[in-house]
Amino acid sequence: MNQARRLPELLAPALLVLATALLSFEVSSYLQAYFLDTLIKVSIVVALYVFIGNSGVLSFGTISFVARGSADANPPLSIQEIDPATRRVTPLVAAVAGAREADCAWTPDGMLVMAEKDVLYGWRRPSTGSGQGAGWTRLADLAALGLHGVSRIAISPKGDRIAFVTQ
Repeated sequence: MNQARRLPELLAPALLVLATALLSFEVSSYLQAYFLDTLIKVSIVVALYVFIGNSGVLSFGTISFVARGSADANPPLSIQEIDPATRRVTPLVAAVAGAREADCAWTPDGMLVMAEKDVLYGWRRPSTGSGQGAGWTRLADLAALGLHGVSRIAISPKGDRIAFVTQ
Protein backbone atom coordinates (compact mmCIF):
# COMPACT_ATOMS: atom_id res chain seq x y z
CA MET A 1 0.00 0.00 0.00
CA ASN A 2 2.74 2.45 0.97
CA GLN A 3 4.72 1.55 -2.17
CA ALA A 4 1.67 2.15 -4.35
CA ARG A 5 1.40 5.65 -2.92
CA ARG A 6 5.07 6.36 -3.65
CA LEU A 7 4.87 5.28 -7.29
CA PRO A 8 3.48 8.61 -8.57
CA GLU A 9 6.08 10.48 -6.52
CA LEU A 10 8.86 8.62 -8.31
CA LEU A 11 7.15 8.36 -11.69
CA ALA A 12 6.74 12.11 -12.21
CA PRO A 13 10.45 12.95 -11.82
CA ALA A 14 11.45 9.94 -13.93
CA LEU A 15 9.11 11.11 -16.70
CA LEU A 16 10.66 14.59 -16.52
CA VAL A 17 14.13 13.14 -17.11
CA LEU A 18 12.79 10.94 -19.95
CA ALA A 19 10.95 13.86 -21.59
CA THR A 20 14.09 16.01 -21.48
CA ALA A 21 16.13 13.20 -23.05
CA LEU A 22 13.58 12.55 -25.81
CA LEU A 23 13.20 16.24 -26.60
CA SER A 24 16.95 16.50 -27.10
CA PHE A 25 16.65 14.25 -30.19
CA GLU A 26 14.28 16.73 -31.85
CA VAL A 27 16.60 19.75 -31.77
CA SER A 28 19.62 20.69 -33.84
CA SER A 29 23.04 19.30 -33.00
CA TYR A 30 24.00 22.79 -31.82
CA LEU A 31 21.24 22.76 -29.19
CA GLN A 32 21.88 19.17 -28.15
CA ALA A 33 24.81 20.31 -25.97
CA TYR A 34 22.39 22.56 -24.07
CA PHE A 35 19.92 19.71 -23.70
CA LEU A 36 22.66 17.41 -22.44
CA ASP A 37 23.61 20.03 -19.85
CA THR A 38 19.94 20.40 -18.89
CA LEU A 39 19.50 16.62 -18.70
CA ILE A 40 22.42 16.36 -16.28
CA LYS A 41 21.05 19.17 -14.11
CA VAL A 42 17.52 17.73 -14.15
CA SER A 43 18.93 14.31 -13.19
CA ILE A 44 20.75 15.85 -10.22
CA VAL A 45 17.59 17.65 -9.11
CA VAL A 46 15.55 14.44 -9.42
CA ALA A 47 18.17 12.48 -7.48
CA LEU A 48 18.07 15.07 -4.68
CA TYR A 49 14.26 15.02 -4.75
CA VAL A 50 14.23 11.24 -4.37
CA PHE A 51 16.92 11.34 -1.64
CA ILE A 52 15.08 14.00 0.34
CA GLY A 53 11.81 12.12 -0.04
CA ASN A 54 13.33 8.83 1.13
CA SER A 55 15.53 10.15 3.92
CA GLY A 56 13.53 13.04 5.29
CA VAL A 57 16.58 15.31 5.08
CA LEU A 58 15.23 18.75 4.22
CA SER A 59 18.39 20.80 4.63
CA PHE A 60 21.99 19.77 4.35
CA GLY A 61 23.16 22.66 6.54
CA THR A 62 26.79 22.06 7.40
CA ILE A 63 29.09 19.18 6.50
CA SER A 64 31.14 17.45 9.17
CA PHE A 65 34.46 15.72 8.57
CA VAL A 66 37.42 14.21 10.43
CA ALA A 67 40.61 16.27 10.37
CA ARG A 68 44.09 14.90 11.02
CA GLY A 69 46.25 17.21 13.13
CA SER A 70 49.59 16.36 11.51
CA ALA A 71 51.46 13.90 9.34
CA ASP A 72 52.74 11.97 12.37
CA ALA A 73 52.29 8.21 12.68
CA ASN A 74 49.47 8.79 15.21
CA PRO A 75 48.11 12.26 14.45
CA PRO A 76 45.47 13.76 16.71
CA LEU A 77 42.04 13.55 15.11
CA SER A 78 39.21 16.01 15.48
CA ILE A 79 35.72 16.33 14.09
CA GLN A 80 35.06 19.65 12.40
CA GLU A 81 32.30 21.13 10.29
CA ILE A 82 32.20 23.42 7.29
CA ASP A 83 29.37 25.70 6.30
CA PRO A 84 29.17 25.46 2.48
CA ALA A 85 27.57 28.90 2.24
CA THR A 86 30.32 30.75 4.11
CA ARG A 87 33.15 28.16 3.82
CA ARG A 88 33.78 28.66 7.53
CA VAL A 89 35.36 25.67 9.29
CA THR A 90 34.47 25.17 12.97
CA PRO A 91 36.12 22.59 15.27
CA LEU A 92 33.50 20.51 17.08
CA VAL A 93 35.26 17.96 19.28
CA ALA A 94 38.48 15.95 19.50
CA ALA A 95 38.02 12.34 18.46
CA VAL A 96 37.72 9.70 21.18
CA ALA A 97 41.04 9.39 23.05
CA GLY A 98 43.42 6.97 21.35
CA ALA A 99 41.51 6.89 18.06
CA ARG A 100 43.69 6.25 15.03
CA GLU A 101 40.76 6.33 12.63
CA ALA A 102 37.53 8.17 13.24
CA ASP A 103 34.55 6.90 11.32
CA CYS A 104 31.51 8.57 12.80
CA ALA A 105 27.86 9.21 12.02
CA TRP A 106 25.16 11.64 13.15
CA THR A 107 21.85 10.49 14.57
CA PRO A 108 18.70 12.35 13.49
CA ASP A 109 18.47 13.95 16.95
CA GLY A 110 21.99 15.43 16.69
CA MET A 111 24.24 12.95 18.49
CA LEU A 112 27.60 12.19 16.91
CA VAL A 113 28.44 8.48 17.26
CA MET A 114 31.92 6.96 17.02
CA ALA A 115 33.46 3.58 17.87
CA GLU A 116 36.93 2.98 19.33
CA LYS A 117 38.42 -0.22 20.77
CA ASP A 118 35.10 -2.08 20.61
CA VAL A 119 33.20 0.65 22.49
CA LEU A 120 30.50 2.88 21.02
CA TYR A 121 30.66 6.54 22.12
CA GLY A 122 28.30 9.47 21.67
CA TRP A 123 28.78 13.25 21.75
CA ARG A 124 26.32 16.14 21.64
CA ARG A 125 26.95 19.79 20.85
CA PRO A 126 26.91 22.08 23.85
CA SER A 127 23.70 24.01 24.24
CA THR A 128 23.86 27.65 23.17
CA GLY A 129 25.75 29.81 25.63
CA SER A 130 26.96 26.92 27.77
CA GLY A 131 30.55 27.13 26.60
CA GLN A 132 32.53 23.95 25.95
CA GLY A 133 30.43 20.80 25.64
CA ALA A 134 30.91 17.61 27.56
CA GLY A 135 33.23 14.98 26.17
CA TRP A 136 32.36 11.62 24.71
CA THR A 137 29.89 9.41 26.58
CA ARG A 138 30.24 5.63 26.57
CA LEU A 139 27.07 4.22 24.97
CA ALA A 140 27.69 0.49 24.51
CA ASP A 141 30.27 -2.26 24.88
CA LEU A 142 30.37 -3.66 21.34
CA ALA A 143 32.70 -6.52 22.32
CA ALA A 144 29.92 -7.90 24.53
CA LEU A 145 27.84 -8.12 21.34
CA GLY A 146 30.65 -9.90 19.47
CA LEU A 147 31.57 -6.79 17.44
CA HIS A 148 35.30 -6.11 17.20
CA GLY A 149 37.30 -3.62 15.16
CA VAL A 150 34.50 -1.35 13.95
CA SER A 151 35.67 0.50 10.84
CA ARG A 152 32.41 2.01 9.53
CA ILE A 153 29.16 3.22 11.11
CA ALA A 154 25.86 4.10 9.45
CA ILE A 155 22.63 5.23 11.11
CA SER A 156 19.21 5.04 9.48
CA PRO A 157 17.40 8.32 8.70
CA LYS A 158 14.84 7.60 11.44
CA GLY A 159 17.58 6.70 13.93
CA ASP A 160 16.04 3.32 14.67
CA ARG A 161 18.85 1.22 13.14
CA ILE A 162 22.62 1.27 13.20
CA ALA A 163 24.98 -0.70 10.98
CA PHE A 164 28.65 -1.51 11.62
CA VAL A 165 31.43 -2.88 9.47
CA THR A 166 33.68 -4.97 11.70
CA GLN A 167 36.71 -7.25 11.40
